[in-house]
Amino acid sequence: MLTRPDKMKLHTLLGSYPNAVAMKDGRVKSDLIEFDFPDFPVPNRGFKPMVREHKFDCGELAIVTFLQAREFGLPYVLLPATVVGRGQLHTVAYNAERGPMKPSDLNGKKFGVRSYTQTTGIWVRGILGESFGVDWSKVEITTMEDPHVAQYKDPSFVKRAPETKQLPQMLIDGELDAALIGDKFPDPRFKTLVPDAEAANKKWAMEHGGVPINHMVIVRDKIAKERPDVVEEIFRVFKAARDLDTELSQCGIAHNTSKGTLRGMHFQAEPFGQTKLVAALTGAVYDVAIDLRPDSPTFRRWVGVELSAENNRSLYVPIGCAHGYQTLTDAASVFYFVSRPYSAPHGRGVRWNDPAFGVSWPLGTPTKIHPRDASYPDFEY
Repeated sequence: MLTRPDKMKLHTLLGSYPNAVAMKDGRVKSDLIEFDFPDFPVPNRGFKPMVREHKFDCGELAIVTFLQAREFGLPYVLLPATVVGRGQLHTVAYNAERGPMKPSDLNGKKFGVRSYTQTTGIWVRGILGESFGVDWSKVEITTMEDPHVAQYKDPSFVKRAPETKQLPQMLIDGELDAALIGDKFPDPRFKTLVPDAEAANKKWAMEHGGVPINHMVIVRDKIAKERPDVVEEIFRVFKAARDLDTELSQCGIAHNTSKGTLRGMHFQAEPFGQTKLVAALTGAVYDVAIDLRPDSPTFRRWVGVELSAENNRSLYVPIGCAHGYQTLTDAASVFYFVSRPYSAPHGRGVRWNDPAFGVSWPLGTPTKIHPRDASYPDFEY
């Protein structure tokens, strides 16, 4: 129950990410909070005003910036809500025109980064040192700007480039051997320092059980102390927006030869939870989603809909819901988009006939089902 009927207006720093845009376009609403989103095309340009001027009531902040600023008395608290998390290795480039280069070749050479305390840079230094043989005590580091936190001073071994310089041009001119350029490289001569960087990102995530965190949600100390109901609502709104994440990172097709085949009920554990968009390319299936979110008003309830090549329907399955289907015809092919890549260690499931859900399958007992799908234990709640 809300403790006060009035809305609190919050000056909020937030990018238009797929997992947050529903807060900004009105799809996720709040009876308690009115968010005021200033125009920052690149959210990290708001980090200095956040930590130096305390300009915002809440919003996203790079995790390294938060930890440093908190050490110096930043009047904000951290919420357990990640806004941006990703692999990092695809952001580091070298100039292939100057010859091939691998990570260990960086020893004894020059590396450029926007800021020494940039969160992506911290992750990159850690991962390249841990897994790719880079000895950072042997690398000359050049930065382009000061840290977000004014009180922090770079180590003496870090060099500052002249204000007229830019990282990409320094890489082209040979003033740097490698640099943290970002998600998109501005020059075709730039190649990732780590070969097949996306595969390396995925391998790191598999080995460590998640992806590196970049930005998380923070809120003013004063609000946290005086209005815990507002903090709870901030978390709820961010989670609701994430559940409406429409980013699609992978797709697949499942071919089924026999009528009565049942596949499901599947989902992935965090941090690889998936939204799904499912449709039938050929034949027809009875598609089912079960709500496994304990805080949801439809927890343990299910929905089923017929998808066919004729009716052109699709089913959207939010994060936290199990998904499966029963084929209603022979030669039924199902096409699906997912918001997170497949991760076998995070694969989970519930049984198709678990009494905790009571799904009514149109063809009853399946004619074909994988032994794994048939043997999931009873759901505990």
